[in-house]
Amino acid sequence: MLRCLRLSLATLAVCLAVSLTSFAQAAVPSANTFIILNSSSNYGGSNGLAVSPTNLTFIQFDFSWLPQSASVNKATLRLFLDNITANGSFDVYQVNGPWTQTTLNYYNMPAIGVSATGGNPRALVNSQIRSFVLIDITALVQAWVSGATPNYGVALQLTTPAGSLSFDSKENTNSSHQPEIEIVLNGPAGPQGPQGQQGPNGLSGSQGPAGPQGPAGSNGLQGPAGTAGTNGVSFNFRSAFSNAATYAVNDVVTYSGSTYIAIAANQGPNNTTPDQNSAAWSLMAQQGAAGVQGQNGAAGPQGQTGQTGAIGPQGPQGPQGPSGVMDPRYTITLCQIDHDGSGINGVLQSADSLSGECINALGATVTVTSVQCLADVSGATTVQVSLNGGPSLLTSACSVSNTLTTCSLNGSPTVASGRWLNTTLSVDSIQKFAHCVVAGIY
Repeated sequence: MLRCLRLSLATLAVCLAVSLTSFAQAAVPSANTFIILNSSSNYGGSNGLAVSPTNLTFIQFDFSWLPQSASVNKATLRLFLDNITANGSFDVYQVNGPWTQTTLNYYNMPAIGVSATGGNPRALVNSQIRSFVLIDITALVQAWVSGATPNYGVALQLTTPAGSLSFDSKENTNSSHQPEIEIVLNGPAGPQGPQGQQGPNGLSGSQGPAGPQGPAGSNGLQGPAGTAGTNGVSFNFRSAFSNAATYAVNDVVTYSGSTYIAIAANQGPNNTTPDQNSAAWSLMAQQGAAGVQGQNGAAGPQGQTGQTGAIGPQGPQGPQGPSGVMDPRYTITLCQIDHDGSGINGVLQSADSLSGECINALGATVTVTSVQCLADVSGATTVQVSLNGGPSLLTSACSVSNTLTTCSLNGSPTVASGRWLNTTLSVDSIQKFAHCVVAGIY
């Protein structure tokens, strides 16, 4: 109900008519928070809503309680100014995408749309702390309620380079001054009441505003010419400062990104630099701060393939690889070589090497895979197996003992069909026999 005080009866009737055709209610926020530029943090539980060069505030209101046929006459956003640390101006903007209070941050915030005030920002100063700020956003709320525009709420953003403002959020229980939208709805018009008695004449009104300016008069006669002014001072630009040069008054130089003008003559060869010589130089223009680095440009097209370079020197030989797995289907015993002692007491002697011969009787070349030897007792006898008239199969003579000994092969030796193998013995006076088995694959 609108209040009407100290009114005549006729004015009171008008006031009652207005109260019957419209009524005000308040929409409360369903979500409110703010973001910090370049931050992934969420501030949905904060008591305040920050607006500064690095902060944007988002507020969304619930209109589900309005009837579908509601007609909005006026909508006013009401904010409680909790604090100001720097004076500034801000505006209210339409939000063009969905968001949630508990997940909103700088990297997922929706797009900001047009001004909800028609481009009429509100300036706030320190003296307004702890007071309500009222902003007319009727057109935007009418579009929300009619369904012409989706209701994603509003954003509060500075329109001046400086400013640091804080408004109460719906989470602030200290003052309970949450954001609200005061809505005046159009109600059905009531019947016209009876005409009231004519009231007494009112007091004389204040003087009205001045009328529009009249048309311009004709031009007057031209006045006499004024005296000529004094000639201005000219500058003499001398490029970068040199401590060996001579400078006159009004010479202009650059030094360390700033510009200086000579206010007194000075000369080399050991001139003090302008930033250290305030008696001879005055700063004209201070070097500006470095600008923000621009974004990386798009990658250029791939260049043509260059010519093939010269062949490099041959690298060192790599280490020998592991031996391959042999196919067990072709493993054979090429021969068994028996050495029986013919010396005194039946011990081995060098001549017994002659009995250590065998021949590859197969019709294929055989690759030797192992040579294993065994003697009757432990001793110093050694055996070397060689191709007849050819290289040795072993890397060195193999010591023979009374336990089976696997001799070290000289690589992967091969025995062609029809080739003989010979043995050479180095004997002692203990062992009486030595037996060797040569195995291979083909």
